Amino acid sequence: MSSPHEPHHSSARTQAPSHDVIPGQLVEQPPMAGHPADHGALVRAGQVPPPAPQAMPAAVPVPVMQPKSVGVAFVLTFFFGVFGLFYSSVAGAITLLAIAIGGGLLGGVIIGLISLATMGLGSVLLLLVPVFGVAIWIASIIWGCVAASNHNERVRAQYAAFQAAYGRPVHPAR
Repeated sequence: MSSPHEPHHSSARTQAPSHDVIPGQLVEQPPMAGHPADHGALVRAGQVPPPAPQAMPAAVPVPVMQPKSVGVAFVLTFFFGVFGLFYSSVAGAITLLAIAIGGGLLGGVIIGLISLATMGLGSVLLLLVPVFGVAIWIASIIWGCVAASNHNERVRAQYAAFQAAYGRPVHPAR
C-alpha cells in the first residue's frame, strides 16, 4: 500500500476509494461519465460529487410581477375597508390602519377629557366618531384603487424594459 505522501498515479484515479477511508476525508473520485472534465474530483468520503454543469437555454427572463385588478381592489376596500387595502398595498394598509387606530385612540382620549371638563356634555362629540370612520373608509377605497393602478404601470414599464433589452415581445400573464 502506498504512503499518503506519495503522488497519485493514474491508476489510482480509476479505482474506488479503499475501505480504510476515514469519513470526512478528501478522496479522489474517478471521472464521471459525460463530465466535461477528464480528471477526478476531490470530494469528502461518503459524499456524491457535484453534477456536471448544464448549459442554460437562451430564454428571455420574464418578470414575475403580475398585474393587479383595480376592480378587485375597489370591491375589497369597499367591503373590508382598510383590510381590503392589503390586496393592492401592504404598506398602505398598515399605514392607514395605524392612522385609524391612532386617531381612534387619540379621539377617545380627547373626547374623554372634554367630557370630564364639561361634566358629561362633551360626550355629544361621540357623534363625530362615525365621520372619522367614513373618512378612513373612503381613503382606503381611493388608496387601494390608486395603488393597484400604479402597480400595473410599474408592471407595464418592466415588461417594456425587458422587451427593449431582449428585442422580443414579452407579454404579461393575464
